[in-house]
Amino acid sequence: MDDLSAPEKPSPEVPRPYRPPGLEMAMGVALFTLCFSVFYTAQVGFFIERILATTPELAAIGLGQGLLQDDRFVARWTELGTDGNTIGMVSLFSGLIGLALVLALTWWWKRGRMTAFLALRPAPPREFVKWTVVFVSVFL
Repeated sequence: MDDLSAPEKPSPEVPRPYRPPGLEMAMGVALFTLCFSVFYTAQVGFFIERILATTPELAAIGLGQGLLQDDRFVARWTELGTDGNTIGMVSLFSGLIGLALVLALTWWWKRGRMTAFLALRPAPPREFVKWTVVFVSVFL
């Protein structure tokens, strides 16, 4: 029978496999490329969706090669490409998707070291106050 008063033996930590710096860099570049590609694809997709939502005659054509070659679609693309509301909305949604993907892939890649890797630690109080004053001054 085990002695309950005996101190518990710590379980040995599983060592992380060593990855050469070149492999770490290649992994980072590959993940960045994936995140950028998803972000860009989402941005184009949201922009096309916005064009179809605001132009009923183009929505009737449906999504396909024919739509992308239609002169009305190209004209609407050019018109909405200078509309701040459309650009802001598309950027917000695609940016949220890109940010979520960056955080998820970083968590998967770095596991327990994510906060250190992304430098997600609170600023010292003095620095926080200093930069808040600078920001508010510039804003005013």
